Amino acid sequence: FKNDFMIMYSESAGRFIVEVSDKNKDNFEKTFGGDEFSLIGKTTEDINLKVIGLSDKEIINESIIDLKLVWKNGLKQYF
Repeated sequence: FKNDFMIMYSESAGRFIVEVSDKNKDNFEKTFGGDEFSLIGKTTEDINLKVIGLSDKEIINESIIDLKLVWKNGLKQYF
């Protein structure tokens, strides 16, 4: 991918996201070693969603509470 936005917003019918615990990471990578895959993040106890871009700069840092409100109510003002 050429930039952060292509990674975040490009779509493909063959992609899927899985959550793997740290203790199973090596086994997962070995199992899928012949396939293309990428580690895209990790779950933490932080209340914010943080996205670090290709250049290791933070490109998103937003409260998950605020994000949920926008997700649930974002278009109500238009309808």
